[in-house]
Amino acid sequence: MEYLKKKMSKVASMYKKIIVIALAVILLIGCSLYPSTRIKRYKDFSYQYLSDNEINSFVFASGVGGWATYMAINADGSFSGTYEDYDTGSDNQNLHYYCKFSGQLGELEKVDKLTYKTRLVDLSLDHEAGTKKLIGDELMIYTKPYGIGQGGDLYFYLPGTPTKDLSEEAISWLNNRLVLGGYDEEPLTQIPCCVLYETETGYTWNN
Repeated sequence: MEYLKKKMSKVASMYKKIIVIALAVILLIGCSLYPSTRIKRYKDFSYQYLSDNEINSFVFASGVGGWATYMAINADGSFSGTYEDYDTGSDNQNLHYYCKFSGQLGELEKVDKLTYKTRLVDLSLDHEAGTKKLIGDELMIYTKPYGIGQGGDLYFYLPGTPTKDLSEEAISWLNNRLVLGGYDEEPLTQIPCCVLYETETGYTWNN
């Protein structure tokens, strides 16, 4: 009976991983479905605008593997999100890397009609990074969020921004997630969605 319980627990954990990976793939592919002729430009830009138009959810991921970081930005610039990754330890133990975080972005500074600048004002974690907790046969390892919090300025690039205006790091992250077109398609010359870029690391998000 104990063996059966452990077996069922592993099966449940496997299905949880599959669901998380599937959701990540769906979100990552979303922007790649927009041909350049369907780029929807914003009439305005503010945290309020993102929230009111329900385009305030951002994703950061490599496009491969099961890890991803999701973040929702509220109308006042506050935000919350989660980072998750899965692995198997040397003893075949299921490892679940997890971070639930929240924070505050500063006031937006308009650089040009398609670019806005801000900084990270505050970042807090629900669990101290480095702590661990065994849940069933899964070891929960609490970490720092991946994708934000490393310092430097943050830039929002709006739909329609020429890709030539982005850094090589930003282009690389967006290409990994097929945001600028599929492998057999001509790359877009303008970004089709809103991009959030961290200057210190080159980490690049999109909504």
